Amino acid sequence: ASYKVDPSIGPDMPTLPGLDDGPPRPVGAVEAPDGTRDEFVADEIILRPDSQAELDAFLAKYGGTVIRDGKARLVPGETPAKGVPADSGWYLIKIDPAKSPTTDLPSNLSAAGLGGEWVFSNSDAARLSALALRERSHNISPNVVAQLSQACDVCEHPTAGGGNLDAADWWWMTEDDNAAVPGEQGLSIGVVHAWDYLKYQGYPREGVPYVPVKVAVIDTGFDLDTTTGVPLNGNEDYYYSPPKPLQLDEVDVDWTAGGPGSGFSNCNGCWHGQQTFGVCCSFARNGWGTAGIGNGSEIKTLLIKVTGDLWVVATGVYNAIYNNAHVINMSITRDCGSWCHTFDNGNVLKADVGSARKVGAIVVSAAGNSGKDIGGDDIYPCELPGSICVGAIDQNANAQSYSNWGSVVDIFAPAGIRTTVTRPSAAADANNVDIDELALFHGTSCSSPYVAGVVAMMKMLNGNLYHSDVEKILTDTALNSSDTKVSPGYVDAYAAVEAAKPNKPPTVDITQPRATWTIGSRLRTRIAGTSRRRPS
Repeated sequence: ASYKVDPSIGPDMPTLPGLDDGPPRPVGAVEAPDGTRDEFVADEIILRPDSQAELDAFLAKYGGTVIRDGKARLVPGETPAKGVPADSGWYLIKIDPAKSPTTDLPSNLSAAGLGGEWVFSNSDAARLSALALRERSHNISPNVVAQLSQACDVCEHPTAGGGNLDAADWWWMTEDDNAAVPGEQGLSIGVVHAWDYLKYQGYPREGVPYVPVKVAVIDTGFDLDTTTGVPLNGNEDYYYSPPKPLQLDEVDVDWTAGGPGSGFSNCNGCWHGQQTFGVCCSFARNGWGTAGIGNGSEIKTLLIKVTGDLWVVATGVYNAIYNNAHVINMSITRDCGSWCHTFDNGNVLKADVGSARKVGAIVVSAAGNSGKDIGGDDIYPCELPGSICVGAIDQNANAQSYSNWGSVVDIFAPAGIRTTVTRPSAAADANNVDIDELALFHGTSCSSPYVAGVVAMMKMLNGNLYHSDVEKILTDTALNSSDTKVSPGYVDAYAAVEAAKPNKPPTVDITQPRATWTIGSRLRTRIAGTSRRRPS
C-alpha cells in the first residue's frame, strides 16, 4: 500500500456547517485504488471507549475535545423507549491532526487489507486516516460525509438539474419481469443483474491479490493525448491504470494510441475506438459518462491503435495475446473476396486469431453492416475459427436493418445505444439535452464490444473458459426473438455470467439414522411428524 496527497480530488463541499453555531468543519476526501471516493470531516473521529480511562488517554494522545457525548435527547412530553440506554456510548471527538503522524499509514493500510495507492485531498485527511487505522483495534471510525440519495441505481453522466443519468433505466441494460411483454421494460438482458451476481461471487476483490481481466480493444480514434496517452477532455470512463490506460500504437510503433481515427475509409477523424471502448469497458457507477457492459472496475483495458490493413490488425491481435489479453474485441469487418481468398493459407490474421484461441483468449468481432445473409460469404475476422461473430438488434429484439445475419453469426446484441463522451457528443451540450452528451453508437461495431463486455464478466468468474465454452454458454443462454434473422438469439448477460460459475446448491449428507439401524416405534412416530409433543 502507498498514499499521496492530491488537492485536485477535493471534496464536493470544502466545509460542513459548524455544530452549536461553531466554526465550519473542514471536509477531506480519499480516493481508493478502484476510483471510489469517500468524504469525511478532516478533524473529527467517532469513538466508543470501553472505559473513561480509555477515553481520557485518547483525548490526551491526540489533543482531543469531546463535541458530542452520545447522550440521548428526549422530545418534551415523550416517554423514553424501554430497554434503550440513555447513553449510546459513542463520542464525537475533535482532534488535532498534527498529533497524528503518517509514517505508519502505508503499513496500516496494508494490515487492513487496503492495497494499492490511496489518494487524500490534503495532509489533514491523510493524518486523520492514519489515526483511524492506527487505532483500529478500538471502536473507531472517521466521521464520513453522506449525500442525499439520488433517484438512480447506476448513476452516470451529470444532468443540468444537478442529478445523474440512470443507466439502470436504459433499454439495453435492464432486467425485465416479462420478456413476452413489449414496451419500455427492456430486453431482459440483465446487465445490472449480472453485476449483482459478480458482487455475490466476490467481485470486486477486496484486499486479495488477483489478476484482473484484460480486454484488448483493437481499433482507431481514441481521445487520448498523443504524447502522454492520458485521456483528454476530462473523460473519467477510462479506468484501472491511472493516469492512463494501457495502450500501444501498431501504426507508429510507439506506446500511445491517441488521436482521431485514420486508416479506414469510413473513419477519417472519427472517434470509433473511443465509442467501442465505452460500450465494453467504461467505468460504471462513477457519476460520469456511461456504464460499460463489463462494469469497468474489474477490467484492465489495453487500447491498440490500428489501421485497416491486415498486417497491422493481425499484429494488434498478436500483441494483445502477448500482453496477456483475456478478451479481444475487433469492431472491424472485411469481406474477403476472390483475391483475398486466394491467399487464405497465408492469412496472418487467421493464424493470429488461431493463436489467441490456443492460449484461451476470447476474440469477439462484428458481423458487418451490409444487411445481408453472410452464411456463404467470408467475412473477416468474424468468420475465422476462434472468433465469436456478433450481429446487431434494436430495442424490440429485431435485427437492425444494416446488420448481417446468417448461420455464421453466433450471437446478437444491442446497437444504437449510448456510449462514452466524444468530442462531437460533448458539443451537443449546447442543445441542453443531457443524454446527447453521450455518443450514440450504431452498427455491429457497437454489438461486438457489448458481447465482449459480457465475456469479460464470464472470464472474471471462470478464467478457464475457452472459445468453445464461451460460445456454447452464449448460445445456450440466448434469448429468443420473433425475428427469424436473430438466430440463435440475442445475448442474456445475466444468464451467461451465471452459467460461467453456477451457484450450485449445497450437498447434504444424512449421517443419522444409518441404513442398517433399527428404529423404535416411538422414535418412528416422531420422525413421521405424528408426535403431539411440542418441539423444543
